[in-house]
Amino acid sequence: MDIHEPLQGRSSEKPRVASALLEALFTSLDAGVCATDAEGRVTACNPEAERLLGYSAAELLGRPIHELVHHRRSDGRPLPYEECRLLAVARTGCPDRGENEMFVRRDGTLFPVSWSSAPIVVDGVVTGTVVVFEHASCSLAVQPARPAELTVLAEANARLGLLEEASAVLVSALEPREALRRLARIVVPRLADWSVAELLVEPDRLERVAAGHHNADRLAEYGFQWQLSRTNLTAGHPLVRVLHGEGPILLERIEPHAQNPIGAAYPEFFARFGATSAIVAPLTARHHVLGAVTLVRNDPDRPYGKEDLRLVTDLAGRAALAVDNTRLFAAQRQLGEAMQRSLLPRLPKVEGLELAARYVPAGEAAQVGGDWYDAFPLPEGDTALVIGDVAGHGVRSAALMAKVRNMLRALVVDRGGVPSVVLGRLDRALRHLDVADMATGILGYVESSRSGRSWLRWANAGHPPPLLLTPGRRPRLLDQPADLVLGLGHVPREEGRILLPSGSTLLMYTDGLVERRGLTLDVGLARLRRTALALADCPLEDFCDAVLERMGTGASDDITLLAARVP
Repeated sequence: MDIHEPLQGRSSEKPRVASALLEALFTSLDAGVCATDAEGRVTACNPEAERLLGYSAAELLGRPIHELVHHRRSDGRPLPYEECRLLAVARTGCPDRGENEMFVRRDGTLFPVSWSSAPIVVDGVVTGTVVVFEHASCSLAVQPARPAELTVLAEANARLGLLEEASAVLVSALEPREALRRLARIVVPRLADWSVAELLVEPDRLERVAAGHHNADRLAEYGFQWQLSRTNLTAGHPLVRVLHGEGPILLERIEPHAQNPIGAAYPEFFARFGATSAIVAPLTARHHVLGAVTLVRNDPDRPYGKEDLRLVTDLAGRAALAVDNTRLFAAQRQLGEAMQRSLLPRLPKVEGLELAARYVPAGEAAQVGGDWYDAFPLPEGDTALVIGDVAGHGVRSAALMAKVRNMLRALVVDRGGVPSVVLGRLDRALRHLDVADMATGILGYVESSRSGRSWLRWANAGHPPPLLLTPGRRPRLLDQPADLVLGLGHVPREEGRILLPSGSTLLMYTDGLVERRGLTLDVGLARLRRTALALADCPLEDFCDAVLERMGTGASDDITLLAARVP
């Protein structure tokens, strides 16, 4: 097994410090080392473990360590699974060690060992263990070195776990401040007594966006100044030097007076929490300094050293990458959303018909999508209503949505025809233009008769059915006809026609309103009927807002509404 694998799957940066140290220990330590997963299956081993146990690495990997090497007591009797102390470490999360216990070689012979096992903790969860063991008959000459070696290994394991946890929690952050607040929760108290993270918001101004302290109540009680000017500090101050590209900087010893570097930059923190040692590291991504993080200890017997400096540098690099990625994500999302909003039309004023529309982009975990709506008067005096959705997310989907919307409008206005005929023409056009993305849509005409009555004529191409609210009647889903999605070529299309009585409301929407993870579409549609019925007497604008408020929670896709009401 590649011992770098757990880290490489978490981050695009190479874990230089912990992985190099771990590799050296695996290959050169004069003791057997085996790593296991949470179920006790071997995931890695070093050459000394192979030598002591008589197995090759290929024979060990994936097999239960208890059944291989630790299923016998010192007197040779079977050791039950429930009594295995090696497995108990993964269950309890507590380190353990044993002396003169028996391991079993590949050939079935027993040999005495001294062993030590520690849990591997990632994001607060025990994901496995590391077991270090050696033959109990080793010469006395090597015994004094063993505690030091085990201490180094334990420290390396702790650093490895810290880096893995940081990668796991930072990669899912969707906002710069949240990324740095997560970093603060990781490093305090394991690596620092208190910490501060700051971002450059202007060339001469920093904004403190996160702070950590082992006593969160004290931190909340005192609070801190959120902004400070970099010009308040001298050019030689560590924070200024780091922001100019020099860092990271290790302050092994901090004098107790208030004019020390930490006291000058963070007087309120220094006065209340103290400082004896600190590390100031830049947040650098793509060769740009985005800000800085400062980690502080206030225990004179536990100053920061060079190994700590390398670890903090690695953590700061991962945090900077997360911050940069959130900014890139936000920029792309804002571009797509602005593009989509600019392409959505203003609703026309139509005599005898009230119109309202809403567009809400997806939650933070998704990009802008391909929803659209349209409404425009027809030459015959009727009104066309359109709603649709192009599959996918991002700027490309928004651009394709604009192409489909404009093409449909042109077909309606230029050539006319009933909805089913127009959607058939759009099918052929999309096929001819080789638009491979799936799209759905509804085209409806609100027709007014000489008697003053209004009718809806519509065709549906694979889109969620419109909802009709009629005074004195139960909400009705117009689920027939329902044809295939757009872009399939020559597909026969049907259409429906229904009376719109005075006071009735027609609601067209995209699937983001009714689809939720873990729930069927029928559940979402039933919920929509109940919600719309409860809001049927609201003014149309208020009706749309209330539907979004009650139905929009938990949406993972864009939501678009187009509502029409007959006075």
